[in-house]
Amino acid sequence: MNFMEIKAHTHRKYSILGKYLGACKKFDDIYQNFTYVETHGGTGQVIDYESKKPIDGSVLIAAKLQPSFPCHVVEIDPENYKSLQQSTQGYSNITLYPGDCNDLIHTILDQIPKGRKFVLCYVDPSGLVYKGPGGVECYQLRSETIQTIANFPRSELLLNFPLEAIIRCSGDYYKHPDEPRAQANGENVTAFMGSETWQELPKRERSPRDFLELYMGEQLMSYPYKGAILVRSEARNLPMYYLIYTTHNPTAAKIMRYIMRKEGDYPIHYDLVKGRAPTLDEAFPLDHYIFEK
Repeated sequence: MNFMEIKAHTHRKYSILGKYLGACKKFDDIYQNFTYVETHGGTGQVIDYESKKPIDGSVLIAAKLQPSFPCHVVEIDPENYKSLQQSTQGYSNITLYPGDCNDLIHTILDQIPKGRKFVLCYVDPSGLVYKGPGGVECYQLRSETIQTIANFPRSELLLNFPLEAIIRCSGDYYKHPDEPRAQANGENVTAFMGSETWQELPKRERSPRDFLELYMGEQLMSYPYKGAILVRSEARNLPMYYLIYTTHNPTAAKIMRYIMRKEGDYPIHYDLVKGRAPTLDEAFPLDHYIFEK
């Protein structure tokens, strides 16, 4: 089997996912009210870059944690899908779907009783465009897919916001707006972001966080509770992606805020203006918090 290789920063993503699923398990033990959906399943097991040893990826983290979790998992790459099939054999709670998650999301959600299950959708694109064998090329994630998830009752979203790819492709467009390659890169950003508003970000003040704020404000506006954490590369400390979480449930939002804050060890600093340290809700409001260093 050819497993995907992961580097150190991916362990942080898995840690956040695993801790949140652990909290979901406590509720599921009582209410049997949870469903897990993963749109970019990969190979199931993955290879740690440092140790070269196989470890459980996100699919197996979810499936092993709670055998009663229905796990719906999509993977578009044919070779990855073969490895995913082999590494998930024996887990009756996993249903696999080969193909494009953008085309399959309706098929999956139609199988879930509306309003009776909490549905955590783990959406983990590695970039903006998938390029597969035989010249196959498509968007890894279209904005319409996120809207479909957002419109589903009791849905929650844990999304890899591919900051590195967005900065690279948008930067090409900003520098060379008349060149065909740059225009194509701009179209890739628009397909993910859901509009061309990103093109209007002011040049002098533009920052990576501006793309996140724009996305959370436009694409995720139907969710009353939103948060994110910036994940950096371990080797060079460069920003890789934001991990965004959204929900309609305030209790769930508090749980994820606690997990993300503890994962990054973010302190609350004394406020000289207030003459005191702010409360947690003042420092990181539940409806819109971002942890970054």
